[in-house]
Amino acid sequence: MIHRVKAFIQILNIYTCFVWAWIMLEFLSKNQFKVSTLASTLYLTLVGAYVGDKEILRIRKKYSSRNQRGELFVLLWLFTLISLALIASFWGSHHGYKIPPDLPVISGSVLIFWLITEEIKSHRRKKL
Repeated sequence: MIHRVKAFIQILNIYTCFVWAWIMLEFLSKNQFKVSTLASTLYLTLVGAYVGDKEILRIRKKYSSRNQRGELFVLLWLFTLISLALIASFWGSHHGYKIPPDLPVISGSVLIFWLITEEIKSHRRKKL
């Protein structure tokens, strides 16, 4: 029951900030500092484990929170992706800014996790 372990949630929040800062550093340094694929993979594994655990319990009817924390993760990553894509589009060719390759993968994965969660919540509400 990962979702109930407050330490895991704190670690995930801290690690989110760490990976986000690393992505920003890679972008602002014009890819001088590259995000480790291992760091991104570990991040998505931790998020997937948290979401998966929570949704399995939700399906088993042992969890029914309507907490909005997951939406903040989605907004953080999508806002970052859109902002950096705009900056890279307008100034990238002249100044060397490129979107870090792991950013679209992380943003897309977090969005998919959230969509799955929303579908399970919706399906559960229809059953009740």
